[in-house]
Amino acid sequence: MLRHAVFTACALASLLMFARANWAYHIFQVVIFVVAIGWSIQALLRRRTVALPPIAIPLLLLPAWGLVQLAASLTVYPAATIISTLHWASLVVTFLLATQFCRDADQRRSFLNDFAWFGAGMALLCLLQLFTSHGKVLWLIPTDFDDYVYGTFPYYNNYAQFIEIALPVALWRATQSERRALLWGLAAAVMYGSVIASTSRAGSILCTAEVLAVLLLVAARHLGDWRAAAVRIVVLPLLASVVIMVVGWERLIVRFEADDPFAFRRELALAGVEMIKTRPLTGFGLGTFTSAYPAYAIFDNGTFVNAAHNDFIEYAADGGMLFALCLFLPIVWNWPAAVRQGWGIGIIAVLIHAWVDYPMLRPGTAAWIFAMVAAVNAARSSPAK
Repeated sequence: MLRHAVFTACALASLLMFARANWAYHIFQVVIFVVAIGWSIQALLRRRTVALPPIAIPLLLLPAWGLVQLAASLTVYPAATIISTLHWASLVVTFLLATQFCRDADQRRSFLNDFAWFGAGMALLCLLQLFTSHGKVLWLIPTDFDDYVYGTFPYYNNYAQFIEIALPVALWRATQSERRALLWGLAAAVMYGSVIASTSRAGSILCTAEVLAVLLLVAARHLGDWRAAAVRIVVLPLLASVVIMVVGWERLIVRFEADDPFAFRRELALAGVEMIKTRPLTGFGLGTFTSAYPAYAIFDNGTFVNAAHNDFIEYAADGGMLFALCLFLPIVWNWPAAVRQGWGIGIIAVLIHAWVDYPMLRPGTAAWIFAMVAAVNAARSSPAK
């Protein structure tokens, strides 16, 4: 039941991505906290052992630092810091809950499979409504965008980050000797094609890299069975090519032809670096980047800056350098295990994507990142499955 509850909470966060109001984030938080309370009571009654891996310690410091900032008046906007502290607390709880059931290989595999199928379903919805919904989720619910919507994601980069985490799972399953290999291949092809159709430049590059990485891993591990490896390596790109031919790549090419792909992001990053220099240890307060940024802005294009478009800079500015270290070090620590498992390389791709965008800002992407880190960390000493 814990596995299903965590999956439901994470899926709910993704399904509500179209809603930019705080209530959508709070629904996920309430659900995951209720799940945690229920599981904790059950664990106490049944005297179950609670798994607390070493990498949980720096993660637990994330919401704790928000409380310190509030108590010591280190934040420039206390209300934003309260909201952000709840955000990080809910993500850490997601990691801890996922750690409990991911210790069991069968439970871990089932959770990953459910996630990959959910990703494929979101990708199919993205393709079906991309050119027909006119910015409405399920053709009914309006969003802030009046042209395109990507499943339930109104922003193509957030959608691409979601797929970056799910795609390697489907790819890995498709390369295994099992009855549903073709179905997994189709799921991977639909996910890959949907990212191409979304026109996310970073997402398209990273998902292509993921496909190549998984295929190289499979080739390296099937040297003794070269026929099976050859079939799997050839069929997957062919399936993806069919999907891309259907959805087209013209819009993506237009975006790659932009004169300066780092326009505005460069200026945001430079301003963020100056913010870090001002408060390198304490930060301006969790969730306060948009409030503190105007004093350091070096350009004004007339739009509201909702994020730094670089998670490393934003969270170092919000919480200080140590906060950013506590956030990203546990993920980087698990990169070797992610490569060894194959299905976990999405945490590498999404962290690279974090250099030019913000996968950690909203629970619809961040919750899956924390759950996947828990799965990879739990599988560190297990053979790839």
